Amino acid sequence: GVLAKFADKIIFVPIFTQADYAVYVNGAWEVPAVAIIVDAMVAVLLPELRVAFHRGDLGRMRELMHFAARRIAFMLFPVAAGGFMIAPEMMVLLFGEEFRDSGEIFRILVLLVPFRVSVATLILLAAGQTRTVLIGTVIDLVLAVTVGLALIPWIGMWGPAVALVFSTFCQVSFYLFRTASVLGQKFTRILPWRSLGRLGLLSCGVAYFASFALQFEQTVANVFA
Repeated sequence: GVLAKFADKIIFVPIFTQADYAVYVNGAWEVPAVAIIVDAMVAVLLPELRVAFHRGDLGRMRELMHFAARRIAFMLFPVAAGGFMIAPEMMVLLFGEEFRDSGEIFRILVLLVPFRVSVATLILLAAGQTRTVLIGTVIDLVLAVTVGLALIPWIGMWGPAVALVFSTFCQVSFYLFRTASVLGQKFTRILPWRSLGRLGLLSCGVAYFASFALQFEQTVANVFA
């Protein structure tokens, strides 16, 4: 939910110094492409899902869910993998050397991107299960705050970020199980898991080798400079 997205920043305010808070906030932002792509998919799919539900065509709803998951993953997984690899350098470029540590926060929160391929919320809304969506939002918010506070003494400013990833994982898992019930499908068939896994591995591999090549090129340039 919207509140949970800000919970990690809210619980930071009274606990950390202004400098630490600045480091965290500069790393805790979402790549603009993520929201644009997901919002566009929502606008297209929700009307179709509602029509399919009212017709009782649960198979069509599952097809649309798989279609959306693959398209979102195809566009976002490479962005997430690339951002993860170059996060510290990107923070230095955007905000200056003093914010290099913001890259570690960004790396944690970029792990939220894979959860965006799940359009389970749309299935639930199309089926009129707004109460289920509300329950998931409450779960997300409560876990983000409580787990974040619990982790801060152990891992410092990483705590709220790790908590947000954990709370989102729990929320999405809850939505997926409920969606499986709505569609009358097993959890293992609710998303194209194999396709998503292959695309995720490919994106990570390409990003890693691209990052390695850039570092090698920079090292060679420094040697001959």
